[in-house]
Amino acid sequence: MARYYALLLSVYLLLSQQAMAAPKSKLSFYQYIKQLKIDLINEGANTEQVNKAFSKVKFIKRAVNMQQVKQHSLSIERHLSLIVNARKISLAKAFYRKNSALLQKIARKYHIQPRFIVALWGIENNFSQTAAGYDALSILSSLAFIQQSNDSAQQLKSAIKVSVLPVMGEMVLHSNMQGNLGLLNVSPYNYLSSYQDFNDDGLADVWHSKADSFATAAHYLSVQGWDNKFTWGRQVSMPKHFDHSKVASGYQSLSYWSKLGLTRVNKRPLPTAQLTAKLVLPDGINGPAYLTYPNFEHLLSWNHSLYRTLAVVHLANNIR
Repeated sequence: MARYYALLLSVYLLLSQQAMAAPKSKLSFYQYIKQLKIDLINEGANTEQVNKAFSKVKFIKRAVNMQQVKQHSLSIERHLSLIVNARKISLAKAFYRKNSALLQKIARKYHIQPRFIVALWGIENNFSQTAAGYDALSILSSLAFIQQSNDSAQQLKSAIKVSVLPVMGEMVLHSNMQGNLGLLNVSPYNYLSSYQDFNDDGLADVWHSKADSFATAAHYLSVQGWDNKFTWGRQVSMPKHFDHSKVASGYQSLSYWSKLGLTRVNKRPLPTAQLTAKLVLPDGINGPAYLTYPNFEHLLSWNHSLYRTLAVVHLANNIR
């Protein structure tokens, strides 16, 4: 009987994946790309540049398969213990020291605590020194064709614009399988708005230059409104009979949360800073609780993953 149900589950998952991988229109991939090119040109893009950008684009099925929706089967505590392990923390501290001079220069210019940049690097790309990857336009075209959402189309259009920027020089636009660029997995849209040539070599090379990569992320966070007088938030302890309807309260003062009985994990009172925070329960009411400050939202907008962003800030907490 167990094998029977396992077989049924396998068939269900296979059919679900096939359904999610099916395009949302009757256009073929190349018909979709043709229409997208027309849209870009109508929006003012250079015809020759658009045609050149799409000249070698092909459908990448593997990218689509990797984009299937996956529910986290691990708790946030288990996830953090695996992702932010002792080795990752040791590497983060070592890379923080090794790149201290560069990180301090970036901190002075963009007013971002360096530990968050190093943590972002560690979680997004495991401290990789280079990020060649795959043909970004093929990856993004494949994802845009399958998803056919405004966001996926915007990322593809942004990548086209990135590919013809002077700061790209002769570099080839490469991405990971999710369509993100460089050492810190910046989206094409965020690259377009935030790229930096920090080492003044004429290129905004987030694929090979730590200076440009770190500066691009720092500039992005700064523009979002990062406040380096504060951290990201903290894990908290909730009283036994906490009114869980208050989770939907959004940003409230720390004194508000204190009055509701929230404390630090060690049961000490919350800080008295004049700062707002919101309550985040990634695993629901029975899991860990976090009070997150606006800085956390700015980090979350980088990768749009609550689990990954919690991993970033957890790693940052261990970098001193």
